[in-house]
Formats: sequence, C-alpha cells, structure tokens
Amino acid sequence: MAQSTVFNIQDYPVIIGIDFGTTFSGCSYAFVQNNEVVDIVRWPKQNNNVYPKTPTLNFYQGSGKTMTQWGNAARLEMQRPTARNSVLLKQYKLYLDENIAKDLPPLPNGLSIVEAISDYLRMFHEHVVTELKKGFAKNYGKHQFRYGGDKFMICDAGGGTVDLIVFEIDEHNGRKLRECTKGHGQSCGSVFLDRRMRKFLKKRFRNHLSSIPASAFENMMDIFVELIKPQFDGVDDQYITLPAAMNLEPRLKETIEGLEDGLLYLKAEELKNDVFEPVIKEVINLCEEQFLKAGGLSAIFLVGGFGSSNYLFERVQKEFEGRVSLVAVPPRCELAVVRGAVYFGLNPHVVTTRIPRYWYGIDTTTTFREGIDPPNYKIIRDDGSVRCDNRFSVYVRRGQPLDIDNCVSKDFFAYYPHHTTCTLYSADTDEQPVYTTSPGVHKVANFTIPMPALTGVTEGEKVDLTIKMYFGEIELKVEAVIRGKTYGTTCTFDTD
Repeated sequence: MAQSTVFNIQDYPVIIGIDFGTTFSGCSYAFVQNNEVVDIVRWPKQNNNVYPKTPTLNFYQGSGKTMTQWGNAARLEMQRPTARNSVLLKQYKLYLDENIAKDLPPLPNGLSIVEAISDYLRMFHEHVVTELKKGFAKNYGKHQFRYGGDKFMICDAGGGTVDLIVFEIDEHNGRKLRECTKGHGQSCGSVFLDRRMRKFLKKRFRNHLSSIPASAFENMMDIFVELIKPQFDGVDDQYITLPAAMNLEPRLKETIEGLEDGLLYLKAEELKNDVFEPVIKEVINLCEEQFLKAGGLSAIFLVGGFGSSNYLFERVQKEFEGRVSLVAVPPRCELAVVRGAVYFGLNPHVVTTRIPRYWYGIDTTTTFREGIDPPNYKIIRDDGSVRCDNRFSVYVRRGQPLDIDNCVSKDFFAYYPHHTTCTLYSADTDEQPVYTTSPGVHKVANFTIPMPALTGVTEGEKVDLTIKMYFGEIELKVEAVIRGKTYGTTCTFDTD
C-alpha cells in the first residue's frame, strides 16, 4: 500500500476558490506569501463594466458536442445569424440534483451533465490561469526583488494619457523606494483608440455617412468601447451588430465591405493595423525611453484602465521579452491611482527620493549686469546699489534627485520693518530660467515672511534672513530664520 502524502500548505503557493453557480460563476485567489484575497473581475467578452462573475453558459455549434464559446461569449455567439439550430446551454447545474433532474428533458446534442460541466470548467480554468499569469504576485517566486538595486517601471495607461515612472529599491532603507528617472507622460491613452476606430468606421461607411443617424453611429462606437476594445487580442475577428436605425438602402448594403445579415465583420488584422498598433507603438516607445534612461529594468507593471488591455499586455510582454524578467498587471489595476493615494497617505515616506519635473524658484533682485539684463529691470536703491528685478533664484533643479527630507535654504536681506513678500515660480523648460518672466515660467504661490519686532534696529536698516523650503513632502513648507529664530509663512496658491 502506497504511503499517503501529508498535506502541506507550503507546497501550494496559490489558493483558488471557485463558485460554480447555476446562472453565474466566479473565482477568487490568494497567494500564500501575503494572504491578500483577490477577486477576478474581468471575464472574456465582458462589457467595460467590471463584475466579479461571468454567466454559466455553454455554446455548441449546430448539433455538435464541442463547446466553442462560454460565458458572455456564448450569449453573444447565439445572437449571430450563423447560430441557427445551435445550442446555448444554461442552468444545467440543476441536473446535479437528482430530485429535479428526473423531471428535466435530456441535455441536447447527446451531452451528459459531466461533459457539460467539464467543458465549462476547462475554459473557466484556462481564463483563471491567464489572469494569474498577468498578476505580478503569481510570478513573485520567480522574481524576488532585492533590498537594493532592483528597478521597476509603473506604466499608468489611462483614457487620455500614459504616464511612466521608474523606482529603485533603496538599499539603505529596507523596502523604501527611490525615484531614479524623471517621469514622463504623453497623450496616447485609450481614447485615441476610439478616435482611430471612429475614423475606421467612417471609412467603411464613407458612401452612406449622410444617411446614418448620429445615434446609430454612436451605438456602434459603444459596442467597440464596451465589448471589443477591452478584450481585443489581435487574433480573433470581431463583429458589430448594426442598429436598426442605420437607414441603409437594401440595394446599397452590398457595397459595404464585411456587411452580412445585419452584422459588420471586422478582421482582427484590420483592427490591429488601423486602430490598435499606432497607439500601442506610442506606449511601447514611451516604455523604451524610460528603459534606456534607467539603464535596464527588472519589472514593468501596467496599471490604469488602458493598462488592463489584453493586447497592450501581450505587446509589452513581447517587446521586452528577454530584457525585463517580469511584465505584470496587478489586481484592480484600474484603481491603482486612488488606492495608491490611500497607501501614500498611510505611509508618506515610502518614497525616499523623487525626481522633480520642474524648476522651482522665487523672484529676487540681484546685482544688475549691464549689457545682459533688460534695462527696464534695473532698480536703483536708496543706498545707490543697482539691482536687477525679476531674477529666478533656483531652489529645486529639474531632473535632479530630491530627498523627501530635503531642505533648501538661501540667504537674503530685507529692510526693517517691512515684511518680505515672495512668489514661488515653476518652469518645465530644459534650461534653467534666468528671469521669472522667461517663457515657460509660471506662478505657483505667494508667501509672506513677516518681519518680527526687533530691538535696537532702526527703520530702513538691513536685516539678514534665511528662507528655507521643504519640497520633498506632500506639501510645500516654507520657513524664515531671522536672528536665530524660525518663523512660519503663509502661502496663497495662484488660481490662474
């Protein structure tokens, strides 16, 4: 007699729970190393609304016993004209109850209840495994992040923009993160897929646009946005059911490519070349740019609504295969920004170093340079000194690493007893701005440094002061040091 194997939870890195229901089925999973339970909320041919379950439906073409579609796809397949005399099997779980099954008719196509359930769960299982492979914690065992040196990129692909940032694990602070390249973004989100699809459809119906109501055209676009775009894989052909309000003349329908029995067939190759690839390539180029700046990456995480696209995931994975050991889509990736904001609020110091996207500075007066500074910026003081107004005094340099506890201080002077009013400016220019009026410079906030009452100081006398600014935390903090004492300031943010 063979010795039975002792169950050991450590032998199983992932635990999966399946709810096989009469009308809907669902799945959740957890990884042993972190115990976080994750729900699968994206299912094949699901509309754009995430839902943690998928219909328990099997589709069999004609009288065959081979299931060709399941879940939402089975329902959609049954709506095609080619589905005549086919079978949409539903609520067959009831056949497991012997008390009910004896009063039910035999399953169609000669199917047994075991075959029907096996067909469904086989495809259900394949989808679950695909979702697990996309998740980064499935690959955690293959790729252990070190405490220092590993770099990873977050690609936040949303509706309008795609924003990228690269972090390095800080070897000096355990699991803290250090931003190691200046983040970059571009307007190449999923709405640009919609624009290209609209252009594609207009080309297909170019001879009939004047007779097609706007509502009917928008209905076709809704099908693309909700059904085709999220699930597109570059392999399967797609189709759009034409709205009844299309108002196409019967004799002219034959002139429309791909139109048959009220359905507009769209070849996967056409959609890939005309709609998806031009936008996907822009995203990949952004990723490539950050990859080169970082000098290599250990992982790429795709987040955001567009980040959950199957096709984007496959293309990024293929593009960086052999160069990046892990490309993954975290669970609930469309909520990454809001969830990240909460995590950041709980632990604001998880990021130890940032890369500023802007120059930051204040307006000051400095020694006037004849022949260089604009003549209208010349100021002659009562003491005879010649100063240049509107000079941009840099506090933070664009693209240079900035620690979260960073304090930048500069020495100035003021005339007693006047308060000092300064304006904080920012600029996204490549070169350091010279003046606060230079192109690309924008006002951020006004702040006032109150002059305290000082003994033994006469009116008009110079008073030395130091202005300190803390930029690394979640809010700007400004302090002034006057004769050894620190004073806070008030800031008024510009609303223009």
